[in-house]
Amino acid sequence: MGGRKGKGAGSGFRGGFQAALRRNSRLALMVALIFIIAIFSGLMVGALRKSGAGVVIAGMIEEQMESMRKEALGLPYGLPLASYIIVNNVVLAVWMVALGILFGVFTVSTLFLNGVVLGYLPFYLAAHRQFVQVPEVLSAILPHAFIEFAAFLIAATCGIRMGISAAQAIVHGGASDRLRSAFKDVWNLLPVSILLFVIAGLIEGFISPLTGPGVAYAKLALSFLILALLLLWFTGDGKKSRAKK
Repeated sequence: MGGRKGKGAGSGFRGGFQAALRRNSRLALMVALIFIIAIFSGLMVGALRKSGAGVVIAGMIEEQMESMRKEALGLPYGLPLASYIIVNNVVLAVWMVALGILFGVFTVSTLFLNGVVLGYLPFYLAAHRQFVQVPEVLSAILPHAFIEFAAFLIAATCGIRMGISAAQAIVHGGASDRLRSAFKDVWNLLPVSILLFVIAGLIEGFISPLTGPGVAYAKLALSFLILALLLLWFTGDGKKSRAKK
């Protein structure tokens, strides 16, 4: 009896998440596009960091990244570093959702800034850790990056959903119903975002810093396994529901 109840609760949790994600699929795709554009912007800044406007923009990004590095300086790898990362990311996610009510402006700007930082990160790591091989750089980022990407995508979708509902309520009325509907989606989506941030933080604290012969390739293999599992999680129920139809 207890096992069936546990399974039912787990299925209900996942079902609520999948249903909310399907209702907001276009918004989630838009958020993903913004984040991808921001990542490529960060990559472009990194590629042009020694010439023209790239110097100024890269300097601003590095200043922020250096500030983050100094905050974490002295924290040993493992649980202390993981806890620091988890708390910072979860707090940021909650703010992205809560301030999304202000028409999503804070949410979009935070999403874009984090995407730019993520895109610039390989150049920052290469400069400050003297990595000489691409696999070393990528293996320091990708094990947790795919999960953080998904977590930010969900949190930003929640925040922008709140912002759109607030704007619609002002223009068309019906604030109570619109915000209640948005909050229902947030209720189903945000816990998954927080869970993903926790997993990403643990990986970043325990696994991403690992080095040694062959370790970079093992971490890259883990990264793409994680990506496959995320895609299965996000699309699995949708495929089942279409097959039933």
